[in-house]
Amino acid sequence: MKLRTMVALVGMLVVADAHASGSWSQQAPGPRLVIPGRTVETPLAPPGAASLSGRQVTRVRWRFDHDAAPGGFAASLCHQEACVEVVHPFGWTDALYGKPADGDLRFRFRRLSPQGPPIQIRHLRIIVDYR
Repeated sequence: MKLRTMVALVGMLVVADAHASGSWSQQAPGPRLVIPGRTVETPLAPPGAASLSGRQVTRVRWRFDHDAAPGGFAASLCHQEACVEVVHPFGWTDALYGKPADGDLRFRFRRLSPQGPPIQIRHLRIIVDYR
């Protein structure tokens, strides 16, 4: 095979691979955590889920802001099939690798202590990379 033909084939494979991956993002206002022990969920649905059919998650990135939280709160990011503990207000995980990219994600928050004022979570943002 000629070098030019091989280069063209490799180039087509790279272009095909680039078209096979992408990302979607979503934002939501956060919940107010008032009652200790009560779990509050915030859903984040993919825009245009029909176009994501057959695609799989490779990585999920998140970010949110929150009030000072005396006593703290617990947070997790959940897919329809699994949940991942969120220990920082920003970060990423590949623990949802292989899950359907057209599935809804949701943040779950739970206030841990009755001490202090309610905790306001703000500016929930996720970016879902898929293949």
